[in-house]
Amino acid sequence: MNIHFKQVGRDKRNWTVENKNPSKSWLEKEAKRGGGLMSSDIDIEMNDDGSAGVVIVGGFREVGQFTLERTPA
Repeated sequence: MNIHFKQVGRDKRNWTVENKNPSKSWLEKEAKRGGGLMSSDIDIEMNDDGSAGVVIVGGFREVGQFTLERTPA
């Protein structure tokens, strides 16, 4: 599965990573690392079907987005 992060952080970074089974905590750590986020309060909120979501810091501020793209096996 490819995870595409878009417009994350102050520098609006974009990148793609591969992970076969990304967990919520893994997504949060990847957003912090790849987006250069300094906050220790990073959260991920997924949409209803689990295909996309947003990166949130401080409990309310949206600082980026991501989409999950399933790759053929």
